[in-house]
Amino acid sequence: MTPPVLLIIPPAPYLISDRAFPPLGILYVASDLQSRGVGVELCDLSGLKDWRKKLRAELESVKPDFAGVTATSPDLPAALAILGECRKARPKMRVIIGGVHATICPSDCSDFDHVISGDGWGAVELAMRPDAPKFISVPPSDFDAIPFPARHLLDMDSYHFYLEGRPAASIMSHLGCPFSCVFCTGRNHDYFRRVRFRSAAKVLEEMDLVAQTYGRDAFVFYDDEFNLDRKHVLDICALLETRGYVWRAPVRADLLDMELASAMRSSGCVEVSVGVESGSARVLEKIGKGVTPEQNTAARDICRRAGIRFKAFTVVGLPGATRADEDATKNWLLDNKPDDFDIAINTPYPGTRQYNFPADMGLSFSCDFKKDVVSYKVAPGKYKGFASNGTLSAQEMVALRDAMDRELRRRLKIPPPGHASSLGAVDHSKGGAAPAVARGILRAVKKRVKSIFQPRQQE
Repeated sequence: MTPPVLLIIPPAPYLISDRAFPPLGILYVASDLQSRGVGVELCDLSGLKDWRKKLRAELESVKPDFAGVTATSPDLPAALAILGECRKARPKMRVIIGGVHATICPSDCSDFDHVISGDGWGAVELAMRPDAPKFISVPPSDFDAIPFPARHLLDMDSYHFYLEGRPAASIMSHLGCPFSCVFCTGRNHDYFRRVRFRSAAKVLEEMDLVAQTYGRDAFVFYDDEFNLDRKHVLDICALLETRGYVWRAPVRADLLDMELASAMRSSGCVEVSVGVESGSARVLEKIGKGVTPEQNTAARDICRRAGIRFKAFTVVGLPGATRADEDATKNWLLDNKPDDFDIAINTPYPGTRQYNFPADMGLSFSCDFKKDVVSYKVAPGKYKGFASNGTLSAQEMVALRDAMDRELRRRLKIPPPGHASSLGAVDHSKGGAAPAVARGILRAVKKRVKSIFQPRQQE
């Protein structure tokens, strides 16, 4: 019997917790391979300090001829370390890499046997052929036709994220974003700009499957902007009216109105996250956001009236931003009083306009993505700066971010990420509770989900 493909999830210790949600991309690859009759084993290294020990044990047990690893730009150093372990344990095994960084910067991944740009599903099987080239680029496929992510290969109970006190699962209703923010990867790349939707019926089917199988009746949409298409959102909301799920989604402020927010709320939406980015109109224009501070304020007011919590994502050190602009961001947050907020450090990633044309953006930076863990979001107290924007140095950005965060949390009475109150009405954490607490909550929710579904299954 042919050994199965070993798919590997790298650890991401720079996050508050890398056991909040599993990366869905590699789970789509797994389900696609299984649908094609290819055996798959999953090696999940997230959350492990001694991940090398587990990887070696998996390689010895599975004895695969092929291994596949996924990597964002911050994950690349870990992916290369995984490659090194694979080479030592099984020198003849072919190792494949895919994900965002491989799609944007395939040359950075040339140490791997095969580099996939684009959808990993479908492409991994191409990489397994005897005559497969090193670099494989595939066009965007029909997202609605891909089997649901192979969550059954994971220990789902080991992932902890809570919404309304309920264990939540991640889900995607579409891929891609057509907008042109200078800090977002792939704005000149068809793969990232083309929007591909899951049908509303498929979205509901996946949510039902997750609820029935894993007892999770809370969901976090991992779309770029959930409300890109008004009809698509309303179709999903109409179907969710028949369920008791709660959910959270990222939305774009200028595409949100009261009717849409009301439909979202009545179908279970309890929280939205909004890329406010800055309180300065000048900075928002420079970064190509296409949204004004006034539109962000209007979206905040809509959510308040609809009864939906509003989490604001902001960034210190955006192109052209001065201390006065950062004060404008702080004042916007104080005036609008979001239910939660996040302040990140501007981090130029490959494939973004600010990375490709730093002089146009007034930026200077130096980093080696093969060696440096370059993340815009990390655990509190561990932020690093990698770029100067001409008025703020990297170190000044970090100091300003930390000071703003402390002051705003004190004045708005919002606890920091990971605080015990994250299990309350407002979810502040990418992590979770202690394992014993998590297990108790999960058991209670599984009972509730079972009672929700029994009547509907009999109707």
